Amino acid sequence: MIGSIMQKKHQVAERKQKSRGHFPKDFDPSSIQKITVFIASMILTVAFPTWKIWLTHTMASLCRRPKMISILQSILHAVNVVSYSWDHEVKKQKERMKNVDPRSKLLRTPETWNVAVIDNIDFKDTTFHHGNIYDVTRNSAHATLRMVFQFQLPFPVTSFLQMNHPQTHSDALFGKSPLISEWEKNIDMIFQQLIENYEGGFDVQDINLKIASRIKIGCQIPPPNVVILDAGPAPKNNENVFSSINMYFDDLGQHIIDVACDEAIFRRTKSYHNDNMTGRFILGGWHTSKAMCSALITAFSGYGIYNIAAALGVRFLEALEKNVDYRATSCVLELIWVAVGISINQYVLKRNMTISDILEENNYVLRVWFLYYRDFGFWECHQLGIRRGNFEM
Repeated sequence: MIGSIMQKKHQVAERKQKSRGHFPKDFDPSSIQKITVFIASMILTVAFPTWKIWLTHTMASLCRRPKMISILQSILHAVNVVSYSWDHEVKKQKERMKNVDPRSKLLRTPETWNVAVIDNIDFKDTTFHHGNIYDVTRNSAHATLRMVFQFQLPFPVTSFLQMNHPQTHSDALFGKSPLISEWEKNIDMIFQQLIENYEGGFDVQDINLKIASRIKIGCQIPPPNVVILDAGPAPKNNENVFSSINMYFDDLGQHIIDVACDEAIFRRTKSYHNDNMTGRFILGGWHTSKAMCSALITAFSGYGIYNIAAALGVRFLEALEKNVDYRATSCVLELIWVAVGISINQYVLKRNMTISDILEENNYVLRVWFLYYRDFGFWECHQLGIRRGNFEM
């Protein structure tokens, strides 16, 4: 049946070739064998599932290996299961990638707040070249990833900036804000309530849950529209970083943009200048938290913080000092904060004094670690504010 169908198709193609003045191609009987073997293998596999038919088992293995998809494509193309070859699909994919315009996905309404993000992205070869893999390194390429997070606000962004314009006098920039004073009292109250009421003990999670329950959930807006824009050049110098930032002016058409970036790119933005656009640069939340973590270690390094860390079981104090692993370091500092907070609040409760009286005592060790208790409390509220979407925190 397959042979008669292929013979009829060849005769029709031969007549068309002669009518066009071309030489007809010779009939290839191997195509009949390939299609017959393929169909027979499928029928036998359906009829006898326990038989280990070579072709169907081979195709099952190829389906599980992404790097062998091209071979599976060539097998299916040889038996006329798929219409196009692998090369045709690759060409069409490149053509679609070339014609795509990510800017068409951007929202352009007065209520849209655009937060631009730039970061370094590295591309590496998925496989090694032929030869000894220890002697040949994989090729790598670097580029600047450019993304936009578009938040839909319930009012125009310009009116929001006018209502919430920051004050420029010194009282708003330096010193404690009313929010900080309020949260100092909340943290003290949480520690004292846990010490008085929890006879079975409590841990860090209990304190975080108590603090989080007092934080109002902000960011009550729909999820943002995320658009990945054209990549910029490799951020190896200031000019390339500035070029990536300037590309946002053509994409968004705004004269003021908010750009979030990592620490390496953030340092390069100090000398950024553009007459047509103003960039407001934001250090990423992870880098901000890591910088606060390193500041705490440096500030209290001479007051026994490493001794407390060693008592908690930290073995590599040099890694703690350099903040090699941010998560591990933040956990250690959080445990120290809980231990110090419990000790200070027990001290205050036993002496029937207020916690604000500690700075007036002559016990300098107690005063130093009271400052650690306060400083880490700010950072703890900062982290929980991020998780709850509360921008005031």
